[in-house]
Amino acid sequence: YEISLGLVGSEMCIRDRLCSAFICFTVSKEKGLNSTFWLWMAIVFGPLAVPFIYLSKPKEKDKN
Repeated sequence: YEISLGLVGSEMCIRDRLCSAFICFTVSKEKGLNSTFWLWMAIVFGPLAVPFIYLSKPKEKDKN
């Protein structure tokens, strides 16, 4: 039997969650959001968290 070089389901899941965590962390930093919260959302929900980080409103800066 030949061993396939493709990723199995669990490896794809780990890869997708790591990519999602990077995206959510980076975007949350740029928007001034709680990056720790979004990092955990990406780890828990994987790619499902990515659209929500883009839909979230950035923090308003004080005008003082």
